[in-house]
This record gives sequence, structure tokens and C-alpha cells, in this order.
Amino acid sequence: MTVAPTQPGRLLLADADKAVRDQLQEFLTDLGYEVDVAPTTDDLVSMSDCGQYRVIVFDANVADRPVEAILERLLSIGGVPGIVVMSGEPKLRAVLAAFRGGAADYVVKPFEIGDLSDIVGRAAQISRAAGLIEAGPVEVGMVCCAARVSAAVEK
Repeated sequence: MTVAPTQPGRLLLADADKAVRDQLQEFLTDLGYEVDVAPTTDDLVSMSDCGQYRVIVFDANVADRPVEAILERLLSIGGVPGIVVMSGEPKLRAVLAAFRGGAADYVVKPFEIGDLSDIVGRAAQISRAAGLIEAGPVEVGMVCCAARVSAAVEK
């Protein structure tokens, strides 16, 4: 089932690999998002300061600091974005840390690019709902998502 964004909005994409950034930017733009890209953690943090992004997608490997610290910083900005963490290293400890830190989803690379539509759509819905609830990790979501990622890690 595809979660199509009704009002996609702005999205910030951070990945150190330019080819991956370009491919994901094109795909997400085709979905209707206005996509800005950040090649470094410093760019990610400074660009997100304006609070204008509905969704932030970043690769944990772009980070030169702990993912938890980046999540805390991103969630402290006005207007709560849905945050998706991507990583090529599917370690359960890292996945759980991302969810506990407030990530909406955790994507293990490599992944089917078409799956990103649903993932980002859900993150956008979380962002819209954040106006109604306090920001922060949701234990029920963490358990459900952690179980899904856990199954992927075991493969």
C-alpha cells in the first residue's frame, strides 16, 4: 500500500554519496516533495535550523557525530519533522537508538527505492500529527518498527 502525500511539502535529504543523493532527490521530487540536499552533517544541521521541513531523511554514515545527538538537535527545532534514518549497517542497537531518539523510521540500505515512497509518506503524516501531540519518541511505534527492522537485520 502506498502512502501518497496529500500535501508533500519540503524535504531535506542528507547523504554523503552524491549519486545516491541525486537519485533519491529525483525520486522524491517526482513524488511531489520540494527536496533540498545536504552533503554533510553541518549542512544538515544548519539547513534544518529554519524549521521549514516536513520530513528529514539522512544517512547515518553522513554523521560525524552520534545519530542520537543529531536526532536531538533536529527535534529541538520549531515545527517537528518526521525523521527517517538510513544506514548500510543494520545493527539492532543502532536501530533502537534511532527510534528511541525520535526517528519516524529506519531504512536499511540497500533498499528498493519504491519503498521510500511509503516510508517518507508515513514520516510526513507523523510530522503533520506532531502539531497535535508533543514531539518525541513513541514507544508503540518503536516496538512495531523495531520488530520489522529486527526481522530485516536477521536476514
